[in-house]
Amino acid sequence: MQGDRAGVQPLPTRIDLSPDRSVVVTKLLIFIAATIGGAIGWWLGALVGLMTAFMLSIVGTAAGVYVARRWASDYLA
Repeated sequence: MQGDRAGVQPLPTRIDLSPDRSVVVTKLLIFIAATIGGAIGWWLGALVGLMTAFMLSIVGTAAGVYVARRWASDYLA
């Protein structure tokens, strides 16, 4: 089995997390902010129509991810 994959490194069985678990907290914050941002975008867009709700949900999700990553990098660093 090793002969046909010469020079290829095996994948790690587990990704090591930082000792203080800040990676997990950051991902959780991003998830929550993306959900809230998407919901706000959908709510605002639904006042106009379905496609507008969809588009504003995408924008709201992206804004939530941006704000959460920015806040986490400043606060958790």
